[in-house]
Amino acid sequence: MRTGLISLLLILSAGLVSADDNLSEAYKDRAIGAAIADTATTMYGLEHGLHELNPLGLAGTTLMKVWYFTEHRPSLGQHEQVANDRMVGAALTGAAVNNIIQIIWGGPVVLTILAGAAVAWSIY
Repeated sequence: MRTGLISLLLILSAGLVSADDNLSEAYKDRAIGAAIADTATTMYGLEHGLHELNPLGLAGTTLMKVWYFTEHRPSLGQHEQVANDRMVGAALTGAAVNNIIQIIWGGPVVLTILAGAAVAWSIY
């Protein structure tokens, strides 16, 4: 239960963008927080009997996140970084919300995916 509460706090913090004038850094921070929240909630869910729906699995998605932040993002211009970080942050926050709902409620997967997508869309 304690890990679930920590994960929920991570998700809530991942959805916030600081009042920093540098949008590139603010959206980067959001994307990093969302990546951490998605990975943490996925790990928690897998440890407690849930199944990974992503065909890449936990290892594949984690490697993609690392690749994005270490290889792909630095190769982009500032405008592209902001656009990509905004999209990545929203998508991964939605994924983490989907995970949390599954952990807490365990409802129909379609509904939790739709809830995650709605959160992602609303913060994008």
